[in-house]
Amino acid sequence: MSNDETRFEIQGGHHSNTHPHSSQFVLDDGTVCKVRGDYDWLMFSVGVDWIPLKQEVLVELLDEGKSKLHQSNEESVVVMVPEYGNLVLFRTGVRWGGPHGEYFDYRLRIDGTEVLMSRRQERSETRPHFVVDIKGHDCLLHGAVNRYDHMCFAIESLGCRIRWDKINRADLTMDVIGLAVTVLQKLFTDRHFITRFRSSDAKNDPINNRRTGIEAGKSPCRLAIYDKRFETLHRKSPEYQAAMIQRRWDGAIPDRATRIEWQLRREKLKQFGITNVMDLFDRSQAVFEKLMTKMLRLTKEPVDRVNKNQSRAETHPVWKHLINSIPAMYAGIIRDLEPIDRSKIDASMALKTGLGHFKSAFRSYGLQFSNYREMLDAIVGELSRAPGRIVLRVVATRTSLLERFSHVSPFAAE
Repeated sequence: MSNDETRFEIQGGHHSNTHPHSSQFVLDDGTVCKVRGDYDWLMFSVGVDWIPLKQEVLVELLDEGKSKLHQSNEESVVVMVPEYGNLVLFRTGVRWGGPHGEYFDYRLRIDGTEVLMSRRQERSETRPHFVVDIKGHDCLLHGAVNRYDHMCFAIESLGCRIRWDKINRADLTMDVIGLAVTVLQKLFTDRHFITRFRSSDAKNDPINNRRTGIEAGKSPCRLAIYDKRFETLHRKSPEYQAAMIQRRWDGAIPDRATRIEWQLRREKLKQFGITNVMDLFDRSQAVFEKLMTKMLRLTKEPVDRVNKNQSRAETHPVWKHLINSIPAMYAGIIRDLEPIDRSKIDASMALKTGLGHFKSAFRSYGLQFSNYREMLDAIVGELSRAPGRIVLRVVATRTSLLERFSHVSPFAAE
């Protein structure tokens, strides 16, 4: 067994969805660093017992939706499921788990989260009927624990009962306000580290002359340490930015923010005795601690690799602070997250993002527009079923929206 496949015995540590200030410490230059954490990716598969009649009706509706898609150029369509509501169906199914993996007939989006579904009705102890892929955006906006509960409820609402689940991927993250990624990267490049990974590397952006972080390992266990501030402000949506500010960054964009992200697949999670989602929630604290102390650790002095004295190297004070922050990071009571403060979202970017979402939604209905006037008229029409004050607000702002975007035609190139 290789070093990076070592098995660990672990216990306890349930994750919180409250996003408190988990812990803080002070750097040598007086900078106060604050630590928070959560999951950034959660993928799990489930086996179910179907109510036969409901499964047959659902499959018939999904097959009808596929037939419509095959007769059109659209990639997705909205399907209305009785006693449940709307879900989005994509054109093709997916083979999951490699070339010889399980084929899922339907790729769905349920309340914004991607779900794979098999048309099989028979019970199985090993072959899943659903795979749920909760990515970082959903984890941040809704909380991974809350989203897991919500998706389990949504699946059972389709007409089945979940019998088992298996965890397939989990990304555990630590966000550190006030700590520049260059601090950790310099220690790494100066060989102040020990690791069980077979490969590791410092990452740089030669175009902008920036040190961007550290990467180590590959599936089923990978570590990424990077500048979360830069990534969030340059690559993420306004909604995601607002959520980061509110839930991870203490209400303001920090001057420096580093993320430490452990990306774990099922093979690695099983080494910690984790086979299902509740195992993960119960043991995440201990997993994070083991990874930070056993898989890669930054040290106070350069490591003597020639004389094989790596284990004697003292942990660097900053890395030690991060490890000591883990228990507090996972402490707290699981509860619903507070809604995102929309005042933190840049208005112009939010308008463009919102119009893009409307445009995609109408495409799923088979509607195409040549200008914003047509699309805004369609939006008002769709919202006419909503409470009157919402419609009045849309109508009242319609003119100003047309004025704002009158010089832009995003439809011309289509």
